[in-house]
Amino acid sequence: MKKILNYLKNIANDKKTHNYVGQLSGFSTMTPSLYFFGLEIFNYTGLFWILFFAGKEIVWDGWLKKGTCEFLDWWHTSLPIFQYLILINITFILWH
Repeated sequence: MKKILNYLKNIANDKKTHNYVGQLSGFSTMTPSLYFFGLEIFNYTGLFWILFFAGKEIVWDGWLKKGTCEFLDWWHTSLPIFQYLILINITFILWH
């Protein structure tokens, strides 16, 4: 347990913020899309967010120089989306 807490303390606050943004934007749109439109639209919504976050890093941070263009920023923002996609798709595979 101590190792986990030390690991979490060492993650930069910037990466934690990126992760929170991924959770809030992804879950707040992907859950309704799954409920109302089904698995296919859910997957497209997840793909949209992954590409949107990549585009934000490239355009806003890279080309416009409004921030630091970093792969790990994209990764920490997109990680909740990947996790949600994997969880729901595996659940659908196992239950259908």
